[in-house]
Amino acid sequence: MINGFVGMILFPIGFLVGSQWGIVGIALAWLIVHPLSLVPMYWHVLPSIGLSTWQYVRSLWPAVSSALVMIAAVSVMRISIPGDASLAARFALLVLAGGAAYCMTLLTLHRHRIRTFVTMMKSGLT
Repeated sequence: MINGFVGMILFPIGFLVGSQWGIVGIALAWLIVHPLSLVPMYWHVLPSIGLSTWQYVRSLWPAVSSALVMIAAVSVMRISIPGDASLAARFALLVLAGGAAYCMTLLTLHRHRIRTFVTMMKSGLT
């Protein structure tokens, strides 16, 4: 319930400020306000499950680092595709580049996490 109240206050303010820059401002406002609106929840939940804030943030690193590499790959691919390529071809190439970059980053930089996850899933399914 506290999250609802925090969001009820923060989101309208963020959207009002962001609306000065159009749809991009609204999107940026959401990117900033949404994590802030979750702080009360994390404040209560993390200690109750015995997890420190640092442990939680560290657990997000594989996804964050892979997403950053994916953004870079898609950005490079976007400027590399010829302008006369069809929309479908551009879309397919960008999706493939992004997916490949994300997966390769996980498999090369975070292989131990992937192995741990697979082992955990196998033991839970038997």
